[in-house]
Amino acid sequence: AMKKQIPVLFLFFLLITTLHSCTSRTPIVTAPQWQEVTLSFTSEAEYLNPYMEVDLTVDFTHDNGEVIVRPAFWDGENIWKVSFASPVAEGTWSFETTCSNAADKRLHGITGYVRCTPYEGSNPLISNGLLRMSPGKRNVVHAGGQPFLLVGDTPWALPFRGTTESVLTYAQDRQSKGYNAALLMSLQPDRGAEGPRDRSSVGGFGVAFEDLKDGHITEMNISYFQHLDSLVNLLIDHGIVPVYQPVFHGFGWKGKNLLGWDMVPEEYARYCRYLVSRYGAKPAMWLVGGDGNGKNPGVREGGEDIEKWDAYRQPTGIHYNPFDDYCPGHSPVPCRLILTVYRWFASILAEDILSTAKM
Repeated sequence: AMKKQIPVLFLFFLLITTLHSCTSRTPIVTAPQWQEVTLSFTSEAEYLNPYMEVDLTVDFTHDNGEVIVRPAFWDGENIWKVSFASPVAEGTWSFETTCSNAADKRLHGITGYVRCTPYEGSNPLISNGLLRMSPGKRNVVHAGGQPFLLVGDTPWALPFRGTTESVLTYAQDRQSKGYNAALLMSLQPDRGAEGPRDRSSVGGFGVAFEDLKDGHITEMNISYFQHLDSLVNLLIDHGIVPVYQPVFHGFGWKGKNLLGWDMVPEEYARYCRYLVSRYGAKPAMWLVGGDGNGKNPGVREGGEDIEKWDAYRQPTGIHYNPFDDYCPGHSPVPCRLILTVYRWFASILAEDILSTAKM
């Protein structure tokens, strides 16, 4: 019998199909339990304002059927990343991306696998699992059930004033004194603040959004957040959980035309989602409102977005102004933080355990 010849055109088609399949998948990634891993994707499209124009999510599905949905974050140029922490030590997660621009085939429909392994490190913030509220909604606990007694410090300006050297010194000192949480203004919130973009200079500070001075947070300075990554990692490496406050509502840093009082709610909510996407697979807490009455523009919208996108359900709350009548029954005691931590509206009162670190 004569052997049939496979057409050259068919072989070419098969080669192209195989290459396309390879480009739509990423190599298998190893994920130690509760330790953050990061996947990177490169867009084939050009965007005028990537931070504002693109929404990218990644669905992770485990062998056991559990699904975790994580929002991805823009990380400069054409790069998007998603951070993920596996709550289990065995099995495999498959993932698939969904992009708001389905025509961008380098962001949309990308698939791959994450293989779970046990965590072999010594950081209790990782080994005990990410934080959450207790079943009774009155205490903070690890995912493994171990209690977490919040002993917090308030280096509010650390994200926009800190250097790797100063934050390393700070973290070592606070760890030695037993602190395990640090309340942070995630950005410098005063529209009228002036100073050099030099964290080592008196009055200098980093700028997170170029248009904050004009009352908006839409023009992201990505290098600011890339530097913040290193500062956050230093805190976590020293057993200190970052408590993120997006845009402050009280006095602010210098008290110069604070943005938090009249934020555009949609911009605030988008920024809350960004913080969850960038830092939400690490140990974290979220303070939706900062030194206000909880009714400021964007607080509800931001809280709803954190609730929607924080798949790990880490503690979320509001930092009330202790002099505000909105929180009756609590006297204005100096250095006292009334921290409402809820999923939603379960609270814990942390009193007289906070000291202010000037940075």
